[in-house]
Amino acid sequence: MRKIHSTLRLFFEAGLSIRAIARTLRVSPAVPAKGGMGDDIRRAEVAGLS
Repeated sequence: MRKIHSTLRLFFEAGLSIRAIARTLRVSPAVPAKGGMGDDIRRAEVAGLS
């Protein structure tokens, strides 16, 4: 849960790219490509969160 919160915060508030977020959170760059972070961000946008 903490990484999802951090991902959304870094994307929406700091304006970082998914790759930059992966580096910041020390997650493999392959994870966002498989829908991990990108999927979380997409779901937040659909839900109207920002």
